Amino acid sequence: MKKLFCILFAAALLMAAVFADKSKFYENGKVIGTMYVEPPEGLRVRSQPSLSSEKLATLSYRLGVKIVSVGPEETIDGITAPWIEVLLPRYEWKGFSPEYGWVFGGYLAKKPAPFSTKNWNNETFRKFLTKNQWIQKRAKPACPPLIYVFEQNGEVSILYAEMGAGAFGTWKCNFKNRTVTTRSRFEFAGDDGNVSEEKVETLKISGITDSSILIDDEEYLSDCNYAVLANEENFRKMDSGDSVSYNSNIRGFMQGFYTSPQLFYSVYSSKSTYYDVQFIRYGVYCPENSIYMEKYAEYWNPIMDEHQKKADAIK
Repeated sequence: MKKLFCILFAAALLMAAVFADKSKFYENGKVIGTMYVEPPEGLRVRSQPSLSSEKLATLSYRLGVKIVSVGPEETIDGITAPWIEVLLPRYEWKGFSPEYGWVFGGYLAKKPAPFSTKNWNNETFRKFLTKNQWIQKRAKPACPPLIYVFEQNGEVSILYAEMGAGAFGTWKCNFKNRTVTTRSRFEFAGDDGNVSEEKVETLKISGITDSSILIDDEEYLSDCNYAVLANEENFRKMDSGDSVSYNSNIRGFMQGFYTSPQLFYSVYSSKSTYYDVQFIRYGVYCPENSIYMEKYAEYWNPIMDEHQKKADAIK
């Protein structure tokens, strides 16, 4: 009798574990909106819920992904969990229409891992600085906020908000010393001949968080180049439906928005709701904004219902 009890108890624990694995993908009886990549090495997206299917992309560590449907279960690396259908991040779309894929749910978490610079090097530091533009939180009296735009190609723009003047040049970073060195010349808008002598500056970077940095002890907030989003249709026309150019322009700040809903809210809340449809369509989650989330649910619920029907039919 005791042996039978132990067997039944072990079976119950096993069933509970399997159920727990699947239940984490639901909230209030509905499929959860967004989950986050858990492995530091990233997570592969497949064309079908199978390890043998085509690899579409690799999602980076801590990235938030839009959950679309819950698929069949599988045991991989000793973990039993369902395959999860996700919306590919916008910068992974080959064209201008939404694209989907499958990831193994055992490597998704409900919350992103805590932000840390512990294992950073020059490359991760550079990627962080280029993900968004950085705008001065408290400008000096009678001066517009200063904006730093560190480009992935090594170019830098140092601009005054809403002014047609700024310094342009190159930049390099040194994570060990937490510094950025810029070499730039100041230019006036509409006057190509009026260019200053080259200026070399070494900026001390500290206080790094998901959404802000200190540049020479002054706080700068992560910001977004909304002009790129406004020109999505122009990119579509110029590139004949190929999204490569558009993707390269939005990758940085969209990675930030996917990873941190708080970052998206802090940037988005001060802007017009004109871009609601785009961000919702791109799968950006923002639980802090109830009006935004109502529109989000209105857009995604019918799509998710349709995808879930197809997922349920997979054997």
